[in-house]
Amino acid sequence: LADRFGPVDVLRANHHGSGHSTNQYYVDTLDPAASAISCGDNSFGHPGQAVLDRLLATGDVWVTNLCDTTRNYGSAVLVHGDIVLKSTDGLNFTINGTGYVATDPAGSGTVADIVINEFLARPSSGNPEWVELYNPTGVAIDLSGAWIDDSVGGGAPKQIPNGTSIPAGGYYVMEFNNFLNNGGDDVRLFLPDGTTLVDSYTYSSASTNQSWYRTPNGGAWSGSQTSTTTKGSANP
Repeated sequence: LADRFGPVDVLRANHHGSGHSTNQYYVDTLDPAASAISCGDNSFGHPGQAVLDRLLATGDVWVTNLCDTTRNYGSAVLVHGDIVLKSTDGLNFTINGTGYVATDPAGSGTVADIVINEFLARPSSGNPEWVELYNPTGVAIDLSGAWIDDSVGGGAPKQIPNGTSIPAGGYYVMEFNNFLNNGGDDVRLFLPDGTTLVDSYTYSSASTNQSWYRTPNGGAWSGSQTSTTTKGSANP
């Protein structure tokens, strides 16, 4: 499986870092920037010294507790509790407060990775309707020629202009007038070919100045609208 994944940012050692897991080929292939070992005081020799050594040779090592007391933990960090990994943008992350930046090779993201993230179908008089797209990947994506449409047989689809890109973890908002129906409609995103559906959402009604949205970004759709719209920025 390691070959299918390639380099990773954080590796959780298998089987408490025992000598029967996390072999050299596995570590070399995944090449983690940081590794985590979960274990406690034990008489089984966890983690194995060879496993510790090979993980320390690739990056930082975090261990939940002092496990086998005969081991040389070197520069490994013994946290005496939970190892907590946090990220707010999918690119920068912390492990127990220590900062890291994702360094895996960037992929070649496509429009197929983009999601409809939020939209406002019923603005107050004089203001535009809008649909927000979100890029959940770690690379910028060219949106040139993609289409935003409503239900089949509805209004004419809107094409995203050439030269439009959406940054990694960023947003693109398209505005229009008299496009989405107040009484319910579909919001759909298509590839530039105009026929391949990328993402869609069906709503049954639209309240004035309230949006339908995913929570959090790229997550599941909320079951209700919100008046605290976040056009072009992070959803709650």
